[in-house]
Amino acid sequence: LSDSYTSDGTGTGSFTTSLSGLTPYTTYYVKAYVTNSSGTAYGRLVSFTTDAVPPTIESVSLASDNSTIDVTWSEAVYATDGGTGALAADDFKLNLTGGAASLASLTPSSISQDGNTYTLGISLTGVANGNELLKVQPQGSSAIYNTAGLAATFEQSNNTANLNAAPTITSVSLAADNSTIDVTWSEAVYSTDNGTGD
Repeated sequence: LSDSYTSDGTGTGSFTTSLSGLTPYTTYYVKAYVTNSSGTAYGRLVSFTTDAVPPTIESVSLASDNSTIDVTWSEAVYATDGGTGALAADDFKLNLTGGAASLASLTPSSISQDGNTYTLGISLTGVANGNELLKVQPQGSSAIYNTAGLAATFEQSNNTANLNAAPTITSVSLAADNSTIDVTWSEAVYSTDNGTGD
Protein backbone atom coordinates (compact mmCIF):
# COMPACT_ATOMS: atom_id res chain seq x y z
CA LEU A 1 0.00 0.00 0.00
CA SER A 2 1.13 3.55 -0.74
CA ASP A 3 -0.28 7.00 0.11
CA SER A 4 -2.59 7.39 3.11
CA TYR A 5 -4.86 4.53 4.12
CA THR A 6 -7.01 3.29 6.97
CA SER A 7 -7.43 -0.18 8.40
CA ASP A 8 -10.99 -0.91 9.45
CA GLY A 9 -11.27 -4.50 10.55
CA THR A 10 -10.84 -8.09 9.47
CA GLY A 11 -13.06 -10.87 8.20
CA THR A 12 -16.11 -10.63 5.99
CA GLY A 13 -18.91 -8.06 6.02
CA SER A 14 -19.30 -4.30 5.58
CA PHE A 15 -16.70 -1.82 6.76
CA THR A 16 -16.93 1.92 7.38
CA THR A 17 -14.08 4.36 7.65
CA SER A 18 -13.82 7.97 8.84
CA LEU A 19 -11.47 10.53 7.31
CA SER A 20 -10.33 13.60 9.24
CA GLY A 21 -8.04 16.57 8.72
CA LEU A 22 -9.29 17.14 5.18
CA THR A 23 -8.77 20.49 3.44
CA PRO A 24 -11.89 22.49 2.43
CA TYR A 25 -12.72 22.71 -1.27
CA THR A 26 -10.34 19.91 -2.15
CA THR A 27 -11.09 16.87 -4.32
CA TYR A 28 -10.02 13.55 -2.81
CA TYR A 29 -9.85 10.16 -4.51
CA VAL A 30 -10.43 6.99 -2.48
CA LYS A 31 -10.94 3.29 -3.06
CA ALA A 32 -11.50 0.28 -0.87
CA TYR A 33 -8.93 -2.46 -0.58
CA VAL A 34 -8.61 -5.94 0.85
CA THR A 35 -5.47 -7.82 1.72
CA ASN A 36 -5.21 -11.59 2.16
CA SER A 37 -2.66 -14.34 1.57
CA SER A 38 -3.00 -13.85 -2.19
CA GLY A 39 -2.08 -10.17 -2.04
CA THR A 40 -4.00 -6.85 -2.15
CA ALA A 41 -6.99 -6.09 -4.37
CA TYR A 42 -8.62 -2.67 -4.88
CA GLY A 43 -12.18 -1.52 -5.40
CA ARG A 44 -13.54 1.16 -7.72
CA LEU A 45 -11.96 4.63 -7.51
CA VAL A 46 -14.40 7.29 -6.27
CA SER A 47 -13.93 10.99 -5.61
CA PHE A 48 -15.49 13.66 -3.43
CA THR A 49 -14.90 17.36 -2.86
CA THR A 50 -14.88 18.80 0.65
CA ASP A 51 -17.00 21.82 1.54
CA ALA A 52 -16.56 23.39 4.96
CA VAL A 53 -18.61 26.55 4.38
CA PRO A 54 -22.35 26.52 5.15
CA PRO A 55 -24.78 28.41 2.91
CA THR A 56 -25.27 32.10 3.70
CA ILE A 57 -27.74 34.80 2.74
CA GLU A 58 -26.05 37.03 0.16
CA SER A 59 -28.73 39.71 -0.09
CA VAL A 60 -32.35 40.62 0.51
CA SER A 61 -34.60 42.90 -1.54
CA LEU A 62 -37.93 44.20 -0.28
CA ALA A 63 -40.91 44.84 -2.58
CA SER A 64 -41.95 48.50 -2.74
CA ASP A 65 -45.29 47.68 -1.09
CA ASN A 66 -43.64 45.55 1.65
CA SER A 67 -45.64 42.49 0.57
CA THR A 68 -42.66 40.25 -0.21
CA ILE A 69 -38.91 40.01 0.31
CA ASP A 70 -36.45 38.29 -2.03
CA VAL A 71 -33.77 36.28 -0.21
CA THR A 72 -30.74 35.29 -2.30
CA TRP A 73 -28.46 32.50 -1.04
CA SER A 74 -24.76 31.99 -1.75
CA GLU A 75 -25.49 28.57 -3.28
CA ALA A 76 -28.31 26.12 -3.88
CA VAL A 77 -30.10 25.20 -0.65
CA TYR A 78 -32.32 22.32 0.39
CA ALA A 79 -34.64 21.15 3.15
CA THR A 80 -32.56 18.09 4.09
CA ASP A 81 -28.90 17.41 4.79
CA GLY A 82 -28.88 14.99 1.88
CA GLY A 83 -29.10 17.86 -0.60
CA THR A 84 -32.73 17.20 -1.50
CA GLY A 85 -36.14 18.70 -0.79
CA ALA A 86 -37.59 22.11 -1.61
CA LEU A 87 -37.64 24.76 1.08
CA ALA A 88 -40.99 25.61 2.63
CA ALA A 89 -42.16 28.88 4.16
CA ASP A 90 -41.73 27.48 7.67
CA ASP A 91 -38.01 26.95 7.02
CA PHE A 92 -37.69 30.72 7.45
CA LYS A 93 -38.35 33.05 10.37
CA LEU A 94 -39.19 36.77 10.13
CA ASN A 95 -38.53 39.36 12.81
CA LEU A 96 -39.61 43.02 12.84
CA THR A 97 -38.38 45.71 15.23
CA GLY A 98 -39.08 49.43 15.51
CA GLY A 99 -41.60 51.58 13.70
CA ALA A 100 -45.38 51.35 13.75
CA ALA A 101 -46.19 48.20 11.77
CA SER A 102 -45.94 44.66 13.13
CA LEU A 103 -45.89 41.14 11.74
CA ALA A 104 -49.11 39.16 11.70
CA SER A 105 -46.95 36.01 11.66
CA LEU A 106 -43.26 35.23 12.16
CA THR A 107 -43.57 32.63 9.38
CA PRO A 108 -43.70 33.90 5.79
CA SER A 109 -47.18 33.74 4.29
CA SER A 110 -45.91 32.29 1.01
CA ILE A 111 -42.74 31.10 -0.75
CA SER A 112 -41.58 30.79 -4.35
CA GLN A 113 -38.19 30.02 -5.85
CA ASP A 114 -36.15 31.26 -8.80
CA GLY A 115 -32.69 29.69 -8.75
CA ASN A 116 -30.99 30.58 -5.47
CA THR A 117 -33.51 33.36 -4.74
CA TYR A 118 -36.59 32.73 -2.60
CA THR A 119 -39.50 35.20 -2.51
CA LEU A 120 -41.19 35.21 0.89
CA GLY A 121 -44.63 36.66 1.60
CA ILE A 122 -44.93 39.15 4.47
CA SER A 123 -48.14 39.62 6.48
CA LEU A 124 -48.20 43.01 8.22
CA THR A 125 -50.60 44.73 10.56
CA GLY A 126 -50.60 48.50 10.96
CA VAL A 127 -49.08 51.09 8.64
CA ALA A 128 -45.34 51.11 8.06
CA ASN A 129 -43.51 54.39 8.67
CA GLY A 130 -40.12 53.29 7.35
CA ASN A 131 -38.51 52.82 10.77
CA GLU A 132 -39.27 49.09 10.88
CA LEU A 133 -36.30 46.75 10.44
CA LEU A 134 -37.20 43.37 8.95
CA LYS A 135 -34.83 40.45 9.52
CA VAL A 136 -34.94 37.10 7.69
CA GLN A 137 -33.35 34.03 9.29
CA PRO A 138 -33.43 30.25 8.95
CA GLN A 139 -36.05 28.82 11.30
CA GLY A 140 -33.29 27.03 13.18
CA SER A 141 -29.91 25.37 12.83
CA SER A 142 -31.41 22.34 11.06
CA ALA A 143 -33.75 23.95 8.53
CA ILE A 144 -31.68 24.87 5.47
CA TYR A 145 -28.73 22.93 4.00
CA ASN A 146 -26.34 23.02 1.06
CA THR A 147 -25.45 20.10 -1.21
CA ALA A 148 -22.70 18.99 1.18
CA GLY A 149 -25.19 18.71 4.06
CA LEU A 150 -23.94 21.77 5.95
CA ALA A 151 -26.68 23.70 7.75
CA ALA A 152 -27.12 27.45 7.48
CA THR A 153 -26.55 29.14 10.82
CA PHE A 154 -29.36 31.01 12.53
CA GLU A 155 -27.36 34.24 12.70
CA GLN A 156 -26.81 35.72 9.24
CA SER A 157 -25.44 38.90 7.66
CA ASN A 158 -26.98 40.75 4.70
CA ASN A 159 -30.42 39.67 5.91
CA THR A 160 -32.16 42.89 6.98
CA ALA A 161 -34.16 45.60 5.22
CA ASN A 162 -36.15 48.63 6.36
CA LEU A 163 -39.82 48.61 5.43
CA ASN A 164 -40.94 51.24 2.96
CA ALA A 165 -43.05 53.99 4.49
CA ALA A 166 -46.68 54.06 3.43
CA PRO A 167 -47.87 57.22 1.65
CA THR A 168 -49.30 59.86 3.97
CA ILE A 169 -51.36 63.00 3.57
CA THR A 170 -49.04 65.96 4.04
CA SER A 171 -51.60 68.77 3.80
CA VAL A 172 -55.22 69.64 3.02
CA SER A 173 -56.66 72.90 1.78
CA LEU A 174 -60.38 73.74 1.80
CA ALA A 175 -61.84 76.04 -0.87
CA ALA A 176 -63.25 79.34 0.41
CA ASP A 177 -66.78 78.30 -0.59
CA ASN A 178 -66.34 74.82 0.90
CA SER A 179 -66.99 73.24 -2.50
CA THR A 180 -63.68 71.34 -2.80
CA ILE A 181 -60.73 70.20 -0.74
CA ASP A 182 -57.19 69.75 -2.03
CA VAL A 183 -55.35 66.78 -0.56
CA THR A 184 -51.56 66.57 -0.96
CA TRP A 185 -49.81 63.23 -0.55
CA SER A 186 -46.18 62.47 0.34
CA GLU A 187 -45.78 60.63 -2.98
CA ALA A 188 -47.74 59.53 -6.05
CA VAL A 189 -50.70 57.34 -5.10
CA TYR A 190 -52.92 54.97 -7.08
CA SER A 191 -56.17 53.07 -6.72
CA THR A 192 -54.54 49.64 -7.19
CA ASP A 193 -51.63 47.88 -5.54
CA ASN A 194 -49.67 47.62 -8.81
CA GLY A 195 -49.08 51.36 -9.23
CA THR A 196 -51.90 52.06 -11.71
CA GLY A 197 -55.35 53.62 -11.63
CA ASP A 198 -56.65 57.04 -10.63
